[in-house]
Amino acid sequence: MKALSVRQPWASMIAGGVKTIEVRSWPTTYRGELLIVASRKPKMLGLPVGQAIAIVQLVDCRQMRRADERAAIFERYAGAYAWVLECARRISPFAVRGRLKLYDVSQCLDSGRLLEFFLPIGHLGLQPIQDRAVHLADA
Repeated sequence: MKALSVRQPWASMIAGGVKTIEVRSWPTTYRGELLIVASRKPKMLGLPVGQAIAIVQLVDCRQMRRADERAAIFERYAGAYAWVLECARRISPFAVRGRLKLYDVSQCLDSGRLLEFFLPIGHLGLQPIQDRAVHLADA
């Protein structure tokens, strides 16, 4: 599954559906499920860091417009791209080593750590491995 590291508090705002545009200085042609990973820094009291915390749909990527500032909770700057996010779904946090740009995450998780958003199992490339384990296949 594709992942994107986002600093706090913006990662939690995305997970809560409050921030629906992520601002980046580079575009992407990728569209689809995106795992939101809260960066390890900066550490903020009460917010998860160094963990995957949500899954969103990346539905568009375009030059940022002034009208995007409210949804982005960020001021537009020259060369900014608006990554349009929909359908934010929180997941039970699990540790992920963040990286720059988009990256692939493959994890073997106990099914108790996943929320109902991963059902049915065939959706998102989830494959049963054992009785209580599922595998997030690389996208």
